[in-house]
Amino acid sequence: MTPPDHHGWHYTPAARKRVLRGLLIGFAILFCVQLVSTILVTTGTIAQSANETALNKLTTLAGLPMTLSITIAAPITEELIFRGLLMNAFLPNRTRRAQVLSICLSSALFTSVHTPTTLIDVLLYFSMGVGLAVTYAYTRDLKCSVGLHILNNVLSTFL
Repeated sequence: MTPPDHHGWHYTPAARKRVLRGLLIGFAILFCVQLVSTILVTTGTIAQSANETALNKLTTLAGLPMTLSITIAAPITEELIFRGLLMNAFLPNRTRRAQVLSICLSSALFTSVHTPTTLIDVLLYFSMGVGLAVTYAYTRDLKCSVGLHILNNVLSTFL
């Protein structure tokens, strides 16, 4: 479904500023989530999430195909579903209330797909979902949330 304000690959100067701000906001949120998660895992406060443990095991077994799936295919698919579809199909109205509700709905479903097993995992995945949803809501461009999601998965896979 194409959002009502889709603008393709061409940006006006105002749209470029909005996209840059949206990407910076989303990147800051995802960076903070990754930083908190890394600190909590490395200090032994929490164990690595079940999702990450399973992905690490699959990456070891399947190598390149699994790595490409994690870093490229999954982010594209998840963004198309959680931001492109959910944030436009159910609440296409661009009011602030509708945007907040669609961000929360999208983030909650994003969290549930990542099968968190602890409250901290729920908060971390929900926060990541919020970062990606806010990026999409602010930029009004699915390419931005897809790119940010790919960057997030590449960094978490290789670092």
